[in-house]
Amino acid sequence: FYLFLRWWWLVLFCAALSGGFAYVNSSMQEPVFQAVSTILISEASSAKGVDLNSLALSERLARTYVQLMQSEAILSQVVARLKCPFDAQTLAWMLQVQLVKDTQFIRLSIEDTDPVRAAALCNLIPEVFIAYNNSTQSSRFIESKKSLGREIAALDKQIEQIESQIAVLFGNNDPSALNKRSSLDSDLVRLRQSRSSMVQSYESQRLVEAQTLNNVIVVDKASVPLFPIRPRIHRSVTL
Repeated sequence: FYLFLRWWWLVLFCAALSGGFAYVNSSMQEPVFQAVSTILISEASSAKGVDLNSLALSERLARTYVQLMQSEAILSQVVARLKCPFDAQTLAWMLQVQLVKDTQFIRLSIEDTDPVRAAALCNLIPEVFIAYNNSTQSSRFIESKKSLGREIAALDKQIEQIESQIAVLFGNNDPSALNKRSSLDSDLVRLRQSRSSMVQSYESQRLVEAQTLNNVIVVDKASVPLFPIRPRIHRSVTL
């Protein structure tokens, strides 16, 4: 205690000097801002359930989405669209994607020295990912829908041709003309039934597609951060 009383001024001087160094060091560091957004993974209606298998599937899907959002395929598009002065690999270091425990939420955060760019990046990454995800899932149905569309178009052309032939024969009571018209009427009924069946198949395909698509919804968009997360000058000086 006697030594403390004798050297108190030295202890105080060292503390002040340490605080001064901490203040100068923190002041020289470039401020880093953090923007945060949250997205919700909404499962396809055909995949919903309460059994253990569906829960395990949900967890795997969410983990897959976390990895995809950090992939170069997504981040390179984001960098290009915002014309960032860095590449996708640098953006990956700035980005953190985490699952919120026991939920279907995914939390994205971006740390950047530019607060406006941080918010823009944090909002654009989910936007690019949603477009990529929808395109990837929909590609499974593109060919079958195209094929049905071509068949419907071909049936429309045949129906139009038969209707034209029937119109030409209209009012002609010659027996051969009447027989021809009767045959054309039968063909027209058959083609219209086929077309109706094709349209139903097409709509069924669209319904299946809608039911098997996993939706990604942005529930909390990032706003421009007002204060940096580091350096925390006052905290550094206090410590």
